[in-house]
Amino acid sequence: MNRKSGMFGRFLAVFLFLTVLASPAVSFAQEVVQVRNGDHGTFSRVVFDWQETVSYSAKLSGGKLEITFDKASRPNWNSLRNEPLAYLADPKSRIEGEKLIVTLKVTKPGVLRHFRYGTKIAFDIVGNRASVVADISDASDAVEVSGVPELPKTSDDSGSKSVTSQPLASTHLDIAPVAESAGQIYSDGEDLRLVVTRKQDNMRLSYPWTKNVRAAAFIRHNYLWVVFEDKKVVNQTALDSFIGQRVLSARQIDHPSMTVLLYELVPGQNIKVQKINTQWHIDLKNAFIAPSLPIMSSHQRIAGNKGENFFFALGNAGSVLMIEDPVIGDELAIVPAMESSQGVLRAQKFAQFEILPTGQGIAVQFTADNLNILKYKSGVSVAAMGGLALSRSQLSSKFGLTAGLEQESGLENGEKLVNFAAWKKGPLSTGGHDGDYFENKHELLYMLSNSTDINRSEMRWNLARFYLANGRVREAFGVLSVMLDSTPKLIENPEFRTVLAVTKILMRRYKEGVKLLTHKTLLAERDVLLWSAVANSALGNHELALENYKKGADILSLHDQDSQIRFLFAAIRSAYEMGDKDFVAVNLSFLKNLRLNAPQLTEMDYWQAQLERDSGQTLMAEATLQSIVKAGVRQTAAWAKFDLIDMELDSKTIDETEAVDQLEKLRFAWRGDDFELELLSRLGDLYVAQNDFNTGLQTLRLAVTFFEESKKTSELTRQMSSIYSDLFLEGGASVLQPVKAVALYSEFRELIPLGKDGDSMTRRLVDRLVSLDLLVEGADLLNHQIKFRLKGSAQAVVASRLAMIYLLDAKPQEALNILHATRDSQIPDDIMDDRRMIEARTLIELGRYEEAEVMLEEYKSQESEDLRTDIYWKSENWDKYIRHENRMLGNRHLEEADLSATERLAILRLSVAYVINDDKVGAKSLREKYKTYMDDGLYGDTFEVITAERQLTDLNVRRLTRSIASVGKLESFMESYKAEFVNN
Repeated sequence: MNRKSGMFGRFLAVFLFLTVLASPAVSFAQEVVQVRNGDHGTFSRVVFDWQETVSYSAKLSGGKLEITFDKASRPNWNSLRNEPLAYLADPKSRIEGEKLIVTLKVTKPGVLRHFRYGTKIAFDIVGNRASVVADISDASDAVEVSGVPELPKTSDDSGSKSVTSQPLASTHLDIAPVAESAGQIYSDGEDLRLVVTRKQDNMRLSYPWTKNVRAAAFIRHNYLWVVFEDKKVVNQTALDSFIGQRVLSARQIDHPSMTVLLYELVPGQNIKVQKINTQWHIDLKNAFIAPSLPIMSSHQRIAGNKGENFFFALGNAGSVLMIEDPVIGDELAIVPAMESSQGVLRAQKFAQFEILPTGQGIAVQFTADNLNILKYKSGVSVAAMGGLALSRSQLSSKFGLTAGLEQESGLENGEKLVNFAAWKKGPLSTGGHDGDYFENKHELLYMLSNSTDINRSEMRWNLARFYLANGRVREAFGVLSVMLDSTPKLIENPEFRTVLAVTKILMRRYKEGVKLLTHKTLLAERDVLLWSAVANSALGNHELALENYKKGADILSLHDQDSQIRFLFAAIRSAYEMGDKDFVAVNLSFLKNLRLNAPQLTEMDYWQAQLERDSGQTLMAEATLQSIVKAGVRQTAAWAKFDLIDMELDSKTIDETEAVDQLEKLRFAWRGDDFELELLSRLGDLYVAQNDFNTGLQTLRLAVTFFEESKKTSELTRQMSSIYSDLFLEGGASVLQPVKAVALYSEFRELIPLGKDGDSMTRRLVDRLVSLDLLVEGADLLNHQIKFRLKGSAQAVVASRLAMIYLLDAKPQEALNILHATRDSQIPDDIMDDRRMIEARTLIELGRYEEAEVMLEEYKSQESEDLRTDIYWKSENWDKYIRHENRMLGNRHLEEADLSATERLAILRLSVAYVINDDKVGAKSLREKYKTYMDDGLYGDTFEVITAERQLTDLNVRRLTRSIASVGKLESFMESYKAEFVNN
């Protein structure tokens, strides 16, 4: 008796536990609306992130905020319940009909603001009334909360004021914290805090200086420069919530004595600069804005008749800031001004510099060397020794190549279009004496300044070639650009086209240079072929570069030595890449006879070291490379160090970790050409070899991104694809943790191959995730595949697997949704049958038993029979269940073989059905047939308790057996589905 009572007690405990497990989960038909919240200084904000436009109303009453939305959804409160806000707490919600009603407790006095932006709706309780006065027009309505106690009665009988939402005039803007008062004062010892405010059509950036400082501000290539003539660190966190609207990014450029700020803007912005008391304000608008006090400018003759300078009439001008533009890379001179909205109205472009339009102060872009910005009491001038190349004349619209342009073009017997030796000499060169560069330049500029419309083109042409031959490439480009702007048809002239191309090549704009040189009028010009070799070698077109060099080499000796050296090195680099070591050796010998500077000498030694290494003279090559590193020429030292690291790795003097460390340091030694590309490629390989796949692929991606025009980029892309395929198609990712594998897979999703390989790759990863119960991650991967990669039958198959994952994750509605969303009349019958079985299972789990039974009418498979079993069981149709299960068992009791786990569960469930149906005869018959089979095995004790005659009427036993059988069947179903993923 005691033993039986103890056994019953244990069964009762199991019953209590399993009843909880077997209790049906609450099914929420409503969607979830995400809720974001946060404190922003003087106010608390709650944002409801709807996925569609939802109407709403809000009211305050008795220290409580009540919001009614016209959509029945369940809010996800995140951390608000655990971490109340400064002004809001105790969130509650309820569904009434088709509406969601939310209440929040208002814990401090404040003002209610609410507004819509997109589909999102935000509610603020603002505690400090003064802080919202300037921005109150942005709210759709406002209700003052006099305190947490009961509010005074209003005209509304309910004692509250109800307001209905209206869209803001600035609904395109994202929600941002209420701006701090523009009048907030900071002491000199503190950082300067940027204040951001917004109005209907503009955004204002305010800088609350406590003393008078000069300022400059202008927009250049969609970047806003703001310069103050004093040093402060600017706290710009107030801009964070506005990023992506008018401002895309913000940073401060370090300077020892000035504050230099740089903002990337949405294109099409203009600025208005105002100074109010000591504070500066910059308004960003779409409309054109002219400075209120335009700075007048003019060009003036320098005393002594030595040229001209350019003068700005700006009294009380600030210090001159000379700075390199970090975006463009050229040099700027910036002069701050004190008066409000005092700027340059129009841009002006000259051969040596360009005046930029500004909202405040002066900004000058230098395109030539040896220019100075000089301050005077009455203004600021741009000057150079001997004067500037300025002209008062209008640009000629009738300009064509004149006879003077063709004279002294540098052609020698028709062999050359580029002749630096002849062009290097200026007008003062006589009697074999080239003359001083500056004197010749000033003479040319003087001649240009006194030119007429008839000969101005000739003067410019001579000046441009003189600049180019003397290494003043940017100055030459400036003059050539002026000529081309004046007369676009110049580009059709072979001489002009060639000189412009050479100028661009020397500026490292190789692609543009090659495009100019690839023209039918230049196909037979051999010096053009040599310059084309330089550009193509730099672009990695080594076969074409070597071919062009060989065609033009016959006139190599006609060029000056500097040009010869440039052509030879380009040819040597391309020849080495092409494997023509003999060509490299011969031309290195030729280089030894030329006058080389230090960088050129180290480059010659470098190629010699390559030949030594390739011929097996490793020690000699290593010694040569070490001497190059010691020489300290940055480019060649970086090349040599890279090769030394590679040699030490090959000889196992260092391991992969040490190699990575040294190569990472080398990344900053020389950047911007094929060396950096090769370095990134090598680093990527080493990271992958160390199983740091993410860093390896990231490094290779950098190489592909930075050098997208290089010939090697396609090879690197294939390399990345190979690594990715090895990870996710060949099982290489098994060394990674599942979550890291998913992150890596998603990060480099662009590497997924098209077709079956890509689909197989995804399926393998999903199978692994599901086998580890990472169902959400697996579902996300399949969802992406369904939406963006698959159609037709392939999509239907993957959708079936996604539905199975949703079922495993207890999400039958999502399973049914994906099956319905991927229906296709062209799906093959076998795939359709599998989908019907899964859909029937989702209907069963949703309690839609009649629909599931109708769906299975034409099917007689084992799976369909199992599903019918579940339909009858879950719908508690015990008569049908008993008949169906007996038919399924048939004469199993007459066979001698042991029962399987599935058969034991079926018999146990059948015994439960008899008990619940109060069929004592059936239960007795079942006991007689299967008692010997069930004894001493799975479910044996439970079967004994259920079928014992004395307990047939015990309600507790019936509940216990039903719970046990139900949970057992559920586990069996889940395991069978999970096996679909584990066994694939």
